[in-house]
Amino acid sequence: MLELQLELEHIDQHALNNMSEERLKHYNTILREQVRELDQEILNVESSFRYAYGIDPFESVSPDGVLQNLAVDLKELRLNVRTLEQDLAAFEDIKNLKLWLKRCKVVSAPSDFEFMPF
Repeated sequence: MLELQLELEHIDQHALNNMSEERLKHYNTILREQVRELDQEILNVESSFRYAYGIDPFESVSPDGVLQNLAVDLKELRLNVRTLEQDLAAFEDIKNLKLWLKRCKVVSAPSDFEFMPF
């Protein structure tokens, strides 16, 4: 960062060698502040990314880890799409749809042991 700062101010090595101690301290102070700002920006971007993609705040984030999670998510989504396509094809026959709805009704029916308010 110091090199960039020096480039921006067109300071060459000769000028750097002759720079006063006070001036170097000033540059170091500026650079420390820039590092703090960049660290905070990284934390903000990382937090937003974690929140957007449901990543645990304490889990480390790396490109490889994110790509692995993405691969798992894609595999699950493809499986869900296949299942939905199969269901859609099966429900084209109204008899299959009625049978499925009856099964759902039986599964969701309250049992004799469930509390039923009067």
